[in-house]
Amino acid sequence: MTNDDLVDLRRRCQVLVEVHMILPRPPLHPENVPVGWCCAYANFFEKCGLFFPIPTCILKMLYCLGLAFPQMCPNFVRRVLALFSRALEINREFSCQDLLQLCEVKTNARSDQGTYYISARPGSLVLGGLKACRETNWRSKYFFFRVDRHSVGSFDPARITRTWSTNLGQMET
Repeated sequence: MTNDDLVDLRRRCQVLVEVHMILPRPPLHPENVPVGWCCAYANFFEKCGLFFPIPTCILKMLYCLGLAFPQMCPNFVRRVLALFSRALEINREFSCQDLLQLCEVKTNARSDQGTYYISARPGSLVLGGLKACRETNWRSKYFFFRVDRHSVGSFDPARITRTWSTNLGQMET
């Protein structure tokens, strides 16, 4: 990602100046994030509808599953936002347990080792209207943002996982 990409992302996605964002530089990468910062893919904001402050529903799901922010596939972002939005429309809470009842969190075995996506459980119609969207190169552009009230709202920064999980087998049942 270049500085122009970051400026363009900030402009197109209406990211407030209070959200501190930096470009990756060695040795920083999605699996090596400095304390007090978080890594995010530009795709999450440009194509998945993510915004700052990061919605608490995303942060709670990641905490519950023990996943680091950059371990989400674009599908994960879209589907959690969709399910949470639908729950809000019908005045219902939506928890990690609800997500795991309706969906499976699966390892992305294609080419993005260490990332996870969401699929509906067999027989479930909850994600019936959402099209599968196979994206390529979605991990090519990433940046880091400072974890503070401007980027994560009132979510406790200490609950944001920086270490990548390697096994979610127990969460898929």
